[in-house]
Amino acid sequence: MYIHVRIFPKSKEEKILEVKESHFEVYVKEEAKEGKANKRLLEIIRAYFPGAREIKIVSGHLNPSKLLSVNLEEED
Repeated sequence: MYIHVRIFPKSKEEKILEVKESHFEVYVKEEAKEGKANKRLLEIIRAYFPGAREIKIVSGHLNPSKLLSVNLEEED
């Protein structure tokens, strides 16, 4: 599945908010330098979707608005 994410780097606290279906706001403490904020974003999304096999940024690597691909494990 695909999700849309708006990231807010250099936030005082880390949190994830589901604004509407498949649209999230993610607040991270890291700066948007050297991929640190993106790395932390992926960690937060992985914790939010614990059954995800793979999570990757499809577009928006250098933009606060991103499109992520989240491959969830299929249940038997």
